[in-house]
Amino acid sequence: MNDQLVYESVRIADFDDNSSDDEDMDRIEQDIHVWLDYCRATESRVRDYLQRCRVRIRRFPNSRNGHIFMLEALQDPQIAFQEFRMYPPLFVNCTHLLRDEFGLSSGMNVDIYEQVGMFLCILAHVTKRVFGHRFRK
Repeated sequence: MNDQLVYESVRIADFDDNSSDDEDMDRIEQDIHVWLDYCRATESRVRDYLQRCRVRIRRFPNSRNGHIFMLEALQDPQIAFQEFRMYPPLFVNCTHLLRDEFGLSSGMNVDIYEQVGMFLCILAHVTKRVFGHRFRK
């Protein structure tokens, strides 16, 4: 609605030959105020949305999804060996071998590192409970 008001006043100002420069400047000033109001409203909505997202993330600090778990595990060799029974360079080489030689590909929600990590986590721990806790989707 505000966009249409700005467009109409600019269109009228462009084609109105009888108006004076002061009237044109007043219209432009009004348009600028309308545009700034629109920007403030948009900024407020974006801030509210981002605040809700931030609160949602902080609410459950112990829950990690598979991607974050894989990033943490591949940064620390001890965690990687504990979870997958192999060190990060070997894990990455194994994943690349499965991708290049055997056609393993990322899905819409799970990338190839998570897929291999899930498989090795199940083999290493022999229980699905650990797997379900580590890789929540």
